[in-house]
Amino acid sequence: MEYVNDFFEVGLLKWYEAAYSGISPDGIAWVQVPGEAHECLEDQLTCFEIKTRVADGTIEKAEKAC
Repeated sequence: MEYVNDFFEVGLLKWYEAAYSGISPDGIAWVQVPGEAHECLEDQLTCFEIKTRVADGTIEKAEKAC
């Protein structure tokens, strides 16, 4: 999407100050928040979870909620 500036696939990410604390996103990305109200903001670092379509009913419910 046009607001994604960079995307990186990652594995386990740990906080260097607390090695017992970690997350496992599918990727991280630098994004620009879309919309005119946010055009002056710096890029934001975000985590991504990529889901596969396993149950059409669940996906349809999520898509309708947006």
